[in-house]
Amino acid sequence: MGFMESIDLSPGEESRIRADANQTLVAILMAMAAMLFAAFTASYAIRRTSADWIPVPFPSLLWLNTALLIASSGTLELARDRPVHARRWLRATLALGLAFAAGQILAWTELAAAGAFSPGNPHRAFFLLLTAVHGAHLVGAFLACGAALGRSRSERLGPCAAWWHFVGALWVYVVIVLRFF
Repeated sequence: MGFMESIDLSPGEESRIRADANQTLVAILMAMAAMLFAAFTASYAIRRTSADWIPVPFPSLLWLNTALLIASSGTLELARDRPVHARRWLRATLALGLAFAAGQILAWTELAAAGAFSPGNPHRAFFLLLTAVHGAHLVGAFLACGAALGRSRSERLGPCAAWWHFVGALWVYVVIVLRFF
């Protein structure tokens, strides 16, 4: 059999292979994102000892945003556990995710109005970097779950759920770093 020849697979086998490939891709992306944030954290830890480090006030709105993201993980699990209502719970997940994103924009606006983003402050730069890069990963979660919405049978939500939960856990990590270190 040559490299370009096709293999006949049953629909179940093809679906299983595709699901395994998607899970593997998500695992690789999670490992890459974890390494990226580990590098950011190491840089943050080193840079925060400098004399020009001025802490940026931590907006209390970020606690509400964190609760929204945690709740969205709950609704995503409901989508997986209740196949009959999966689309409804997946829409709720996306709505909570959008509320989180809107809250992030409001938090940035609040900080900007307070002058927290003045140039020359490395903490400001790290705050923007960590929250913006997390936002980019959240966009990926929206795309994954938006695609899953079109085919929301609960057994197909695995890669979407894995990435969504990872992005939520990553946010909790970012909050801990920004608030407590």
